[in-house]
Amino acid sequence: MPIHTRVPGPAGPDGADLATAMDGAPVRDALLAGLRAELSELSGRDAPQPCLAAVVRFGDPDALRQAGYKRKAGLRAGVRVRTVVLPAGGGQAEVEERVAAVAADPGVHGVLVQLPLEPGLDPWAVMNVLPPPKDIDGLGERSLGRLLQGVPGHIPGAALAVLALLRHYQVPIQGRHAVVLGGSRLVGLPLALLLARPDAGARVTVVGPDDPAAAQLSRQADILICDGGRPGSVTADLVAPGAAVVDVGLTRTESGPVGDVDLESVRERAGWVVPNPGGAGPVTVACLLASTVQAARWLGVLPPSP
Repeated sequence: MPIHTRVPGPAGPDGADLATAMDGAPVRDALLAGLRAELSELSGRDAPQPCLAAVVRFGDPDALRQAGYKRKAGLRAGVRVRTVVLPAGGGQAEVEERVAAVAADPGVHGVLVQLPLEPGLDPWAVMNVLPPPKDIDGLGERSLGRLLQGVPGHIPGAALAVLALLRHYQVPIQGRHAVVLGGSRLVGLPLALLLARPDAGARVTVVGPDDPAAAQLSRQADILICDGGRPGSVTADLVAPGAAVVDVGLTRTESGPVGDVDLESVRERAGWVVPNPGGAGPVTVACLLASTVQAARWLGVLPPSP
């Protein structure tokens, strides 16, 4: 049987306790401050500034906006972020060559390919041209293979962000049942692997949102990861009392991005809730910058960690 410990948050309109909101901003701020302090110690040794190249599709304002968030965070952390815009209408071979050329630049220590790419392109083939030390989001097949084997390598930033949120807000993980509802290659599946590692120690179930057992399994979860990409589909009746609910499914609508979780109903039943947007997103940016610093160490540009 799952063990749920209800952690009261602020009282709702009817006087009932609401779930603790796992806001990403303080977690991001702590990570960026840590990076700034770490790099400041090296500044007197003539160490070069780590550089992340964010590759975005031509004419995509959202991708440029996301790159801008990374650049602003990089200024706070001491990491340079460079935006590279792909040529308009480029074919698969041209895009792969362009990304490979960015990765070959010795002044670039990490490369992030911002999804989605233009329709008709195979994004995973593009990811696969990145050498593992510079595959900063860990989405190439060689990087994902390293994650599966448990050997050092870059881990998808969104999965790292969720783990950082759970630990920051002291959500019990060891021995708890984590259910990943959806399981995308971007977040859900890498996160399932992270949660199942011995240092996290969760019992993990991955289930598709259309699986007949999805609702029953969701109600059994101590930690429910919502990654189905279906706006508002996770309501209070799918959540066990006191569970930690993590919303990482994001759908872009005309009125803005919308998560999978019906926050108004779920926050009256859950113990913790990671909202979306505002939860994992800011932390993901900080994790990508931290991975860029780690990449610079692996490449011998910065000295190894003590």
